[in-house]
Amino acid sequence: GNSKLYTVKYVIQQMASCSGPLLSIIMFRALGDEWKTGECRIVVLVGLSIFIVPLTILCSFRDEDSLGQESHPIRQSTPCPEEREEEEDDVEKHAPGCCGAISPSVAVATAITTSDLFGALASGMTIKFFPLFFMQECLLQPVFVSAISAVNPVSVSTFAVVADRIGRRLGRIQTALATRLLDVVLLFAMAYLPVGQPISWETAALVGISILRSSCANCARPLVRSVLMDHVPPRHRGKVNALESVRTFSWSGSAALGGYLVEHYGFQNTFMLTAVLKAAGWLPLVPALFYVTDGVCTCGTTRPGKQRQPQKQQRPDALQAAEHGRSEALNGHEALNGHPGLKQPLLRDQHEPGEDSPDLAGSQPR
Repeated sequence: GNSKLYTVKYVIQQMASCSGPLLSIIMFRALGDEWKTGECRIVVLVGLSIFIVPLTILCSFRDEDSLGQESHPIRQSTPCPEEREEEEDDVEKHAPGCCGAISPSVAVATAITTSDLFGALASGMTIKFFPLFFMQECLLQPVFVSAISAVNPVSVSTFAVVADRIGRRLGRIQTALATRLLDVVLLFAMAYLPVGQPISWETAALVGISILRSSCANCARPLVRSVLMDHVPPRHRGKVNALESVRTFSWSGSAALGGYLVEHYGFQNTFMLTAVLKAAGWLPLVPALFYVTDGVCTCGTTRPGKQRQPQKQQRPDALQAAEHGRSEALNGHEALNGHPGLKQPLLRDQHEPGEDSPDLAGSQPR
């Protein structure tokens, strides 16, 4: 798959997201490092003004500069055997799978989108309130809270690179399941750990677990994305990408529910409920193991280089017919050479088979 490309893109996005928290650290430090409405308003307004820059850049894109049909070239010639195998791999990937009549593309897309939807609903209830948790429960100052937000993308990027390498060895879905399970465990730990003063081992443990949890929750996203794109036909990828907007909407919508839960039941009880929902979202991803080629079951698909190896050694039909005609011609000439009525052997000056000679059974131009 293209997990490496998705990982590089994801790392760039994460590292770019460090700029906002770093700028807020500088501004809060200059404004007094206190949780005051006026100071927070200035930081928000500066961030919104900077956001105009990327929006302006987006206006410079034009549809006429896109590749269009060049991005999907039409093959005019007969594909070579290697290209045929790639096409057969694509057909097999969307053929009925090993666990029933469901094709791998449908099964994988359903498993991943369902898991992501549950994960988005759960994350939206909690992620937006981590800064408030550290401010109100752990009594941390704005600079320290902004520093946590700046360290998070760096940690996620590091874990994403490591997860990509592990995924190539152990499997992408296996790696995603392991990291998401750690996310659930660490979130349960945050729900049960005691909350202490700003300078205490309890606060240090909560901050460390929070960063580690965020890294485990997000590091496998490029792997899952690459699996999804590998198993969804190009003509359906637009529909799958459209589901991202639904996931984003659900993520933002669940934040309202999270605010209600935090206000009435507290932060840590909300963390516990979020962990339960994340565990529910972990389960739909398990069936993807039986359809992904680097999973534990591959009877619905064909691994490259194993079952199709004999076909690679077979020659095209036209070449086999030519060889058959060559052998018949040689047998006929040998019979004539041994006939007693002939004084001179035939084809005495012909090349031996295997040299760069004209085909004995070749056809005349038509």
